[in-house]
Amino acid sequence: MIDTIYNTPYVTSEEIAKCNLVNFLKDSFSPDTVLIEELPFAGRARRADIVALGDFTWGFEIKSEDDDVTKAIDQLYDYCQFFDYSCLVTTNKQLNKVRDKVPNHIGIIVYGPEGINWLRRPTLRLRKNKDFLSSGIGRLELIQTLREANITFDETSPVHRLREIASKKITTKELESLALRKIRTKANAVYDKCKAFLEESSRCVPEDLEYMRYRDKVDFYLVSNCTRRVI
Repeated sequence: MIDTIYNTPYVTSEEIAKCNLVNFLKDSFSPDTVLIEELPFAGRARRADIVALGDFTWGFEIKSEDDDVTKAIDQLYDYCQFFDYSCLVTTNKQLNKVRDKVPNHIGIIVYGPEGINWLRRPTLRLRKNKDFLSSGIGRLELIQTLREANITFDETSPVHRLREIASKKITTKELESLALRKIRTKANAVYDKCKAFLEESSRCVPEDLEYMRYRDKVDFYLVSNCTRRVI
């Protein structure tokens, strides 16, 4: 836990919670797993606090002591339509407010001064929302996919219309593959640098979150010039 080290007015309780979760996850998943902060999904209506991309997709919704934990229930409903595994990450005090409302298939991780650990592991959810998946696919990829599927459509249509067609005509598996490929491509460019930092010091600190944050446009200046304060 890093609470005592970064207990300053300049670091939020959410940032501390995210770092504690990242440190916990990097020791739990394979080295090839990519960790992402603030990933937009569901047509950008939602942002997942932390995402782990490996053999499966994991979405983690964090509710710190400063958050309204009751909002997590609706948020996690959408998580379950996009990720293979969905989890609530919070404190025991916050969990007591919603414990009976968290569906059994959603995992629960509890953190506090004593550490961070699983209270309940999630179950795999294979049924996905095709609209959520298609909303993360770009115009060129949509056109190519629809062409390859021999689907008749107007290539000059706006991207939202192409996504509607794809949701109706393309399989969930293919849409998921396309959406995740885009996410991985953009996330890998920055996360490779962050991963080196994590391996160097064996823990995530608040400034590392900048290099884990998902960007629609990769900041190549950030990638090539990122440095990390020695702690």
